[in-house]
Amino acid sequence: MQPANARYVSNGDNPCATPGTVASPPLAPPRIGYVAGMNDIARSLVPTRRDRDFADRDVPEALQRLRAAPNNMDAEKALLGAILVNNEALDRVSGFLTAAHFYDPLHARIYETLATLIHAGKLASPVTVKSFFENA
Repeated sequence: MQPANARYVSNGDNPCATPGTVASPPLAPPRIGYVAGMNDIARSLVPTRRDRDFADRDVPEALQRLRAAPNNMDAEKALLGAILVNNEALDRVSGFLTAAHFYDPLHARIYETLATLIHAGKLASPVTVKSFFENA
């Protein structure tokens, strides 16, 4: 026997229910800040003004170098070498790669030079690129 206050659902309200079945009561929405002390934890994760002011002074130089952006010099060299061997390789990467993505500034300059030559319709080879860097 069904309780007197039972709610009946039709297929229109819930596609998984069959007609005449009892629906469970709706779930209450989660309350924000329900976990005790959650605001204190969140506040402790936000750096204070003092933390920001003294952050760089308190860190030794060895640890400052660890903060450097991730880089892979071998991958940069391999990409530039692939473009020099096959100029069509630039077409594959030029849509998403810019000179600013390179970690080494010299690699960025080489990539810009290669892109300029190839987009101008010229052959980019070690011989043609060398002339751009002889005076530098």
